[in-house]
Amino acid sequence: MLWGTGKTHYGLKTALSYAVNNNIRTLIITENNALNTAYYNQLKDLGYNVGYHQKKETADITGMYDIWITSLQSLIL
Repeated sequence: MLWGTGKTHYGLKTALSYAVNNNIRTLIITENNALNTAYYNQLKDLGYNVGYHQKKETADITGMYDIWITSLQSLIL
């Protein structure tokens, strides 16, 4: 893995900006719940309409957020 090379800054944020500007809803699947919280906080601070799911209950993602974050950990547990 390439640590500290700007993958999130240049890749993810660029893709999210494009998606939001073109009314494309986006699902981000992370490895664990800690990344959910980190991405949620970072994207919320940047002004994105973002929600995240950390529990095994069914999430209602119909139209509430432009960006939805979940993790494999949330989906499996």
